Amino acid sequence: MKAIRIVGNAGTGKTTTLLSLYSYLTNRPLSSLQRDIINEYFGDLNVPRGKEALMLTFSSTAAKELAKRLTGQEDTGYLTNIRTLHSFAASYLAQRRSIKFPTVNGRPGDTFVVFCRKFNIPFSTEEPFAPLLGNTIANMLSAAINRYYPEEKDIGIVLAKHILPRLQGKEQEVLLSYLEFKEKTGYWDYNDVLMALFDEEHIDLSSFGDEEIGYLIIDEAQDLSALQYSIISKIVQDNQDAIDLVVFAGDPHQTIYSFQAADPRFFMELDKLLGVDVETIVLKRSFRVPRTVSFASKQLLIRTRAVLNPSFLNYEPRPEIGEYRVIPFVDLVDGNTVSEAIKMSQVRKLIEEAGDELKRGKSVAILTRTNVQARFFEKLFILAGYSPKRLKASAASAADKLMFILAGVDYLQNGLEEGAVPKEVKEELFASPGWRANVKRFLRLTAFSRYLDNELIERMLLYSFKERGVNFDKMKFKGATLDHVQKNEKLRRLVEKNRPVIERFLENPMRFLSRKDVETYLRDKDYYDVLLVLLRTGRALTDSHLFIDTIHASKGAEFDVVYLYDSTRALPATESEKREAVFVLYVGMTRAREALRILDTENSLLGYFKREHSLYELGNASLVQHLAQVAT
Repeated sequence: MKAIRIVGNAGTGKTTTLLSLYSYLTNRPLSSLQRDIINEYFGDLNVPRGKEALMLTFSSTAAKELAKRLTGQEDTGYLTNIRTLHSFAASYLAQRRSIKFPTVNGRPGDTFVVFCRKFNIPFSTEEPFAPLLGNTIANMLSAAINRYYPEEKDIGIVLAKHILPRLQGKEQEVLLSYLEFKEKTGYWDYNDVLMALFDEEHIDLSSFGDEEIGYLIIDEAQDLSALQYSIISKIVQDNQDAIDLVVFAGDPHQTIYSFQAADPRFFMELDKLLGVDVETIVLKRSFRVPRTVSFASKQLLIRTRAVLNPSFLNYEPRPEIGEYRVIPFVDLVDGNTVSEAIKMSQVRKLIEEAGDELKRGKSVAILTRTNVQARFFEKLFILAGYSPKRLKASAASAADKLMFILAGVDYLQNGLEEGAVPKEVKEELFASPGWRANVKRFLRLTAFSRYLDNELIERMLLYSFKERGVNFDKMKFKGATLDHVQKNEKLRRLVEKNRPVIERFLENPMRFLSRKDVETYLRDKDYYDVLLVLLRTGRALTDSHLFIDTIHASKGAEFDVVYLYDSTRALPATESEKREAVFVLYVGMTRAREALRILDTENSLLGYFKREHSLYELGNASLVQHLAQVAT
């Protein structure tokens, strides 16, 4: 068995390289670019070709992108061999035992969500790391299991030693209730799936899929936890006679999920951990990062002593100098409302400057450290007349919040032709010619739910219907499928009974929602103004070139112009926290293709590193430009 480690710095084409290797090994057609990549990096690769490859990655977004780029298809459900590790584990175990999940889609991640909804535990699916009770419990449980289960091999010991002592009374109560809930219902979650696969006596790849798997490719390997790495190591050991090649690809300096127990040392020490010689290939050229951005980001790592392996940073940036600026900026989020912030000269200048870049056809990203900061900037730009979109906005997730309304309308409108809906029901429901337009108006409002928390948008709508005479108390706006709508007689009766009131609401939702209502039920002083702008203008909700999201969400993406909002209230207290803070800043910086503009606040990490490590030159744009030229 041959083992390879591929180090792909920002913009060096790691994904393209992996897909080229995948296609080459499995005898798929190669483009001229892919042939060049194979010749440059894998010319002496001496392994038999023609078997199937299993590619595992860290996130579902990455898996979908890999599969889409390989096949050109959006729907990748049939492509079983490009998976997240969790998806592979669930599929593998389902062939051997009965696994139960609470939703029709069968997603392990839904179990904790269902628990929180059932017992009214505050939990946000939109912001996984929100400071809510449910999110705190879920993250702590997952991190502890991913870090300690391979060592303890007993969930009871992990709970007793590494979780319960760190929880307070209410937190302990919720965790124990969740464990009891799973035991009573028999539901599994992501942690159960990984632990069960780890506990398997033998993981036999010959029983997974229809073709012989001869190659194992692990993408984003720097983000593996101890539990995840142990599983992959077990797969390698249990199938060493069948696997001809194992590839680990990643960049240890982009490890930004330590809070989820990600540990780059597994990627760094593959030789020792696998017990075989590992060939290292460092991709040579960045097709994204210009010289100034490369110099500044490398200096950040070097001067803060965060470099894990100097040879892993040995790549050539693009020949263009690029633009690097540090812009003194205000701390916006704490203590400011959007209406106050948009009056500030620095904010107006930012919006105007970003707008000029958009007019020139440039892609622009505003990247922040937290979701709260990103949502604040979203509202700023909406009020200024722009329609930003998120990087990893799951359109499905946003639409699913109230999708059953639209799906119900479609079903009832189309059902008459198929004889599925009685004619009198259809005529009653759609007596008003404006019904469909009103539904669209309503969805224009609820499309804004992608800027809101699931529970908040639901609470707002339930309140408005309830107060105006529509009894939707027992209806849940939670991503029901079309099949659910078709079978939901209660929904159809409710819509039929309350059609006039619903129509009035849809004609002008804001008439039913006073500023006080919005502030009370959304707990935010800005949403009323933003909703009003959206409803009055009727604009599309996305601008194809303007993105606002967190640095974590931007991983793997690139933009012509990046504004990096650098503000934190929690300065790193330990060496591991400092290293992760450096890596997060590094990832944000290296998203820029032409211009990097750091919005440097009083509470910036860059300012902290200046004080701690004398990184003052990174605050001097002209000096960085000069040093980048000299270094080149």
